[in-house]
Amino acid sequence: MSQRVINLMFHDVKKNPSRWNTFPEQFEGLMKQLKNHPNFSDTYLTVDDAGKGNHEYMLPIFEKYNLKSTIFVPTKFISKGSRTSTYMTASQIREFSDLGHTIGSHSH
Repeated sequence: MSQRVINLMFHDVKKNPSRWNTFPEQFEGLMKQLKNHPNFSDTYLTVDDAGKGNHEYMLPIFEKYNLKSTIFVPTKFISKGSRTSTYMTASQIREFSDLGHTIGSHSH
């Protein structure tokens, strides 16, 4: 019998989302439902692009529900700390890693 695996992929969480992003409240609601779902152990959470909202909104929600993800980082866009950058800094990415999330390469 084959086992079904579910992968949920996200880009970013923002207060003003676009078609690629979601509101923090929606994301938290989904993570709460996921944590309580009977097939939770068959679910993988992946995040593309390392947007700032990943650190600001996703990380606290992941921690609240004890969830781990794999973040695929486009290395060319790692922020140097600019206020106008829409991407996480290297230290923010490292924080995800330190908390048990997996960091992968998206591209350069």
